[in-house]
Amino acid sequence: MAQMHLLVGVMEPEKEISPSDRKVSVKMMEERDELMKNLDKEGIPYTRVWSKWPQDDFVSHKGEVFLRKDYGFYADGGYVFALDSMIIVGEHASRRQKGYNHTPEQRGRILKMIFGETDYVVLPSPDCRWHPDMVPHIDLVSLPVPQKAKMYVDKRYLDMTKNSCKDDAQRILGRRGNVLEEITERLGMELKAVRHDYSRPSYPCNTQVVEHEGDLYAITNSDSKEFVHMLRKDGFRVIAVPFSANCSRGGSVHCATNLCPADKVEEIAGFLPARQKDIYDR
Repeated sequence: MAQMHLLVGVMEPEKEISPSDRKVSVKMMEERDELMKNLDKEGIPYTRVWSKWPQDDFVSHKGEVFLRKDYGFYADGGYVFALDSMIIVGEHASRRQKGYNHTPEQRGRILKMIFGETDYVVLPSPDCRWHPDMVPHIDLVSLPVPQKAKMYVDKRYLDMTKNSCKDDAQRILGRRGNVLEEITERLGMELKAVRHDYSRPSYPCNTQVVEHEGDLYAITNSDSKEFVHMLRKDGFRVIAVPFSANCSRGGSVHCATNLCPADKVEEIAGFLPARQKDIYDR
């Protein structure tokens, strides 16, 4: 298995925005600075990259990196969990391709072209009406952790997926029911429901999991106190940081970071914006 390296997205506050939005943008970067200070404290190596939401930029799978600029939303980490044994993809990955929907057959061909013969399953998109700033990314509402054989799922999303087994899931799983329960059963994972208050979103499932020196770290939003307790009980070393400004713009720690194979970090630099192609370790 490839050694994975953590990337943390940084950005300058946008200039041509309202004073209130600029204030939020500054606060977002302050929260990410605090995240990096905590990583320094724990001795976890990382690289800062010039990207507002690096999770959206690429997907890593079995030592390879697939860029969204090449493969569209099928290589967007907000829509895709690329596990070794299964690709879990949100249905919006195909719905938003150039304004039309791919058929299940087209979607299957594209996924196999990118990820090879690994089985795949499609999850329904979360309901963006739950909060005005929400986007249809499945990483906001689900968090598979193969190292712990657990899958954490937003309780409201879990309820939404009852009897919603999609065509692709039916093909793989062989029967109808709650697609998330079917997936976790197939993967040998425990399904754990996570409560979340959408009146003040903290997106607890949007947590980044990093292995470091034999420990498994969960980097998450400190506002998700119940989830922090759950993670500690499940044996994670938890880094909990304030992330409310980032959440107000639709993403928490998972969106603000990404993991790539350690030997691909320099390659990732090649698709960063031209005004700052360099990456710098800290």
